[in-house]
Amino acid sequence: MIRQCYKHGFNRDDTHIILNFFDWVIRLPEAFKGRIKSVIKKVEEEFKMEYVPIWERDAEKRGEKRGMEKKAKETAKNLLMMRIDIDKISKATGLKKEEIEKLASKSH
Repeated sequence: MIRQCYKHGFNRDDTHIILNFFDWVIRLPEAFKGRIKSVIKKVEEEFKMEYVPIWERDAEKRGEKRGMEKKAKETAKNLLMMRIDIDKISKATGLKKEEIEKLASKSH
């Protein structure tokens, strides 16, 4: 599939959209992931392209999201210690007021 996309002139982004669709529609067993990765790597080398499988991108996104949430909570705790209003903290961090109130109750 990836080879055909590149042969027919699809760019990297279009190829990712197509592969994401098939990855969503066809759930392959875990045992195939290693083989799929090696085939994709071979095709990428052949066409000088890079494809990052959806499961790897999802893991990266989850890690980034957790990191951002952790940072927002740390910032909220610092702002609470500075006695900043919860509404302002919510606006600054993007956290819900209820979540900030939980953080405030834990810190007392």
